[in-house]
Amino acid sequence: MMQFVDFNRKQKHYLHVKLQNGWVLDIEEPNLHTLEQLQKTAETNAVDDLIISTEMIVNRNKQKHKMKRSDIKELFTYSDMKLLMESYLQFVQTIQNDPN
Repeated sequence: MMQFVDFNRKQKHYLHVKLQNGWVLDIEEPNLHTLEQLQKTAETNAVDDLIISTEMIVNRNKQKHKMKRSDIKELFTYSDMKLLMESYLQFVQTIQNDPN
């Protein structure tokens, strides 16, 4: 008997985030492109990479809100971006450790 995997039925995981502009977002788990960017940011620790990573994280939301890089620069401080990235990486680690 052939097994069938339905990715539409896979349980989705979200990180709940409230931004300074009042948006409450459910941030989805990352795809490989986002993970590669997060890894690059962690390795380089460059501000430009951190801004790109923040944009990618924030824009992976269930509500479909989109922010441009210029919006990120206006809304977030450096420490805000670091906090978001650290929280998101902890969220990803939790997903990876979950047996389901």
